[in-house]
Amino acid sequence: MKKNLKFTALSAFLLMLAGLMVSCNDKDTCPLEDTSWKLAGIVDAETESLTVLEPRDCRQCFTIRFGRNHTFTVHSSINDLSGTYEIDHTTNAFRFIAMVGTDINERGDGALFVATLQLVRSFSLQGNALRLYYHDRQNYLLFNQQ
Repeated sequence: MKKNLKFTALSAFLLMLAGLMVSCNDKDTCPLEDTSWKLAGIVDAETESLTVLEPRDCRQCFTIRFGRNHTFTVHSSINDLSGTYEIDHTTNAFRFIAMVGTDINERGDGALFVATLQLVRSFSLQGNALRLYYHDRQNYLLFNQQ
C-alpha cells in the first residue's frame, strides 16, 4: 500500500512536470512522440552481434512507448515503469531523466534491461528501427517499431 501511494504520487508529479515542458507539434522535431517499440535485443556495435533477452516468448516484455511532452512508459519482464526523457535532435543525445515504477522481481533478463535503459546517452532512428546507445556507442538496444 505504501509503495503504491509513493508510486502514484511520483507519477502524478512527473506528469505535472511533463505538462510544463514545451511540447512538440512537428513530427520532424519529435520523431519518437506517440510511437511504440519492441526490443529485438542488445547489439555490440563493433561486431553487430545481437543478444536476445529472456523471456523471448513474452509479447509485452521489453516494450517502450513514447508519449507527448517527453514522457514514456516501459514494460520490462514484469514491471511497468514511466517517466520523462531528454532528447537533442541536433546531436542525437538522449537520456531518461526520471523513471519510476513497480519493483517486483524481474524474470529472465528484466533487471539487465532496466539497468541498461539508465545507461542510454544517445539514439538513432533508421527506418522502423530505434537504437538507444550506451557505453560510448559501443552497445545499443535495438528496437523495432510496433
